[in-house]
Parts: sequence; structure tokens; C-alpha cells
Amino acid sequence: MKYYQPLFLLMLPLFFTCALPKSIELEEASSQVIIDGNDLMLDTYLWRDFMPIAPPNGRNLIGQLLIHREDFSPFKPLFSVTGVYIYDDDEWLWSVKPEEKTYEINGSNQVEVVVRDGPKLDTDLKVDVIVVLEFKGERYLLKADDQTIHRTY
Repeated sequence: MKYYQPLFLLMLPLFFTCALPKSIELEEASSQVIIDGNDLMLDTYLWRDFMPIAPPNGRNLIGQLLIHREDFSPFKPLFSVTGVYIYDDDEWLWSVKPEEKTYEINGSNQVEVVVRDGPKLDTDLKVDVIVVLEFKGERYLLKADDQTIHRTY
């Protein structure tokens, strides 16, 4: 057993990393999906915090994702958000199960999805974001291409 311990310790980080999507095909993702008659789109704001109280190399990636109807009209969000994936040049960078809440902005219902504690990716990097939506046993992949990772001060 003593000889297997170093091997186990080397493999330990693999058990705690986020599972990257193996069953998601990028071709399935679309910038618009129709769920229950609602034509949905995704807007994102991704950033890393470099304010004076942050560590010298900045805080981990945070994302605010807004799912809304194309015309911003009110809708009843009956779907659930089961995953968020960020990738760049066909390389998966991060996957996470999001926090979710629904709220109203200027009379339009939107679903806000917040993801935190992402990797410390370079700012000004362009990434693609995929949100996995589930409704009545069906899976929909909603994407936003070329999203910039911003830097806040």
C-alpha cells in the first residue's frame, strides 16, 4: 500500500476537477433556440476582478449570462439551466453547474445565470459560451460566440 500512495496523491486533483463535456457536440449549439414557442438568445458579460483589494494576479473568472426572448418580451421560463461551458479554439476551458435566478428588467423577464470561481484566463481573450437548457426531457444548447473576458479595476 505504501508504494501506491504517491500515485494516488498524483491522481487526486483529477477527482476534483470539473468534468468537461464529452457528450456535447459544438455543432448542436445555436445562437438561438426555440423552447415552448419562445425564441431565446444569450447575452454574456465575463470578467476578472483586479481591484486594489484583489490578489496581485486578479480573482477567478466570473460570468453573468442573460437568457431572454429575441424581442425582449416577457416569457415564463419553464426550462432549467443545467450547465455552462466555456471554450476557445476547440479547447474546453471550463464547465460548471450554475447558480440560477429569474428576475425582471424593464418589464422583460430574463433568466440570469451567474457562474463564479472559473479559471484565471487571460483578459481580452475571446471565448465561446454554451448554456445547456433542459425542457420536458429535451436538451438545448444555446451559445454566444466571441465573448470577451473583461478586466475590472
